[in-house]
Amino acid sequence: MNVPAAEQPHPNPNGHSSTGGSAAFRTLTALAAGGGLVFEGVAVIFFLSRAPAHHTLGSTAELLPVVLSTLALCVVSAGALGGAAWALHRAKHRMASQLTGLLAVTTAIAIWQSVDAANVIFDGSTPTAHPTKVVDTYSRKNSDYAAVTSWRPGGGTISVRVDRVGGWNLRPGDPATLVIAKGAFGRPYALSLEKRAAQPAASEPR
Repeated sequence: MNVPAAEQPHPNPNGHSSTGGSAAFRTLTALAAGGGLVFEGVAVIFFLSRAPAHHTLGSTAELLPVVLSTLALCVVSAGALGGAAWALHRAKHRMASQLTGLLAVTTAIAIWQSVDAANVIFDGSTPTAHPTKVVDTYSRKNSDYAAVTSWRPGGGTISVRVDRVGGWNLRPGDPATLVIAKGAFGRPYALSLEKRAAQPAASEPR
């Protein structure tokens, strides 16, 4: 049975069919995208494991520059990989397109988590302890928090995740000590929250 000329692979000058070259490209691209996913997962897990348990703090003015920079990096990286995925999809490389699209999403997440970890790992500041007082304890989205009085000008309260920094036994009204650090990127974070012994009341002179 003769194959119509329109369906026959066209040999290139090197003697290899275009169909074979396309299949090899699909395989190599899929392997590269899959390998990228595996490497990214292992690298991020290793990197995050080096950062001690912490909870990011800071006012909007302190967090906004870092958050916006990180978000921009996530968008650019995801956009580049997303564009590659779309190009592969247009070229009918389905598996490679799907893996590259998944890599675009995981890369954005990995960058976000890695910047937070790097802020702690590369922080050269000396942690400082601040005396504070527990105002309230509550749960939100399967996480436990303690609201403590702020030592900063203007007062107010600061919410700290006790499942990350400790303080499970704290109750409203308890005196406590919150240990914080500045962060390598100026993004302050809490390292520990512990109950502080109450100061004995001064005795009145007789």
